Amino acid sequence: KKATTPRDKIINNLHTTHKIDLELARQITPTKWERLGDVLIIKNEPPPILSSVLAESMMDALNSSCVLLDQKGIGGELRQPSCRVLGNRQSSSSIVTTHSENGVRYRFDPTRIMFASGNGTERMRFSQIQCNGEIVVDMFAGIGYFTLPLALFGKPREICSIEKNPESFQFLKENVVLNRAEASVFPLVGDNREVGEEWIGKADRVLMGYIPTPKEFLTRAFSFLSESRGGVIHYHHVCHKEEFSVLALSHIDEELAKWSQARGGTEYSFILKEFIVVKSYAPKLFHCVADVVVVWKKNC
Repeated sequence: KKATTPRDKIINNLHTTHKIDLELARQITPTKWERLGDVLIIKNEPPPILSSVLAESMMDALNSSCVLLDQKGIGGELRQPSCRVLGNRQSSSSIVTTHSENGVRYRFDPTRIMFASGNGTERMRFSQIQCNGEIVVDMFAGIGYFTLPLALFGKPREICSIEKNPESFQFLKENVVLNRAEASVFPLVGDNREVGEEWIGKADRVLMGYIPTPKEFLTRAFSFLSESRGGVIHYHHVCHKEEFSVLALSHIDEELAKWSQARGGTEYSFILKEFIVVKSYAPKLFHCVADVVVVWKKNC
């Protein structure tokens, strides 16, 4: 029988090239995998004695250069993956891939840097946001997840892209050049509470793409907003369904009150412009984004 699906092609390769029993080949071949550029990622560990053979067959059948096993998902402050290499045909020991999505190219090492495929709809949304002439601060830029689609399609004046992880920052710089966005994107490395002083009081839009919650960074986000106009904050967070909109607005309200008090009682107003459910995060928990417009009262 001719192989018709990608999985069939892997099974056929295992059976014909590596002489693996057909039923065993079916058992060890994953039913799904993630593809990032020319790198494949699986979640179910194959029998150790067959892991390299499976990887070889996957690379042959799917024209890829590397197969990784996702061991523990994403973790830690810097949101790093935990992967093991099952097979690698790249020329160097370090693994690098270039993943294309919605007209944007992302170059990175998937063993060291996360790429959340589940955030694809949100990255696509940022390719559709029009921010003509705006000044934008991306407080958790990573390798350019949201910076790049906004820079390429939104026509901003400039984006200050801040990233704390030195490895991610190096790829952020590469990706700015790769996507020819040097004219509008200005990468900065460091903690966003300590760098980016030249953008204080200037931003029309602030991106806060960090979960489960970037609440403790909100006062810094308010400081980045334009002193004369205020602006929009894209606030990522994780919440239960019954907390949709409510949790984000309570965080904004609480932290705005602290920020205002520290500055002698600056008056403000805020309103929810849009609420997006990005993806399921865990049982009964969802990754959401609240787009909140903050205005200083003297400009209302």
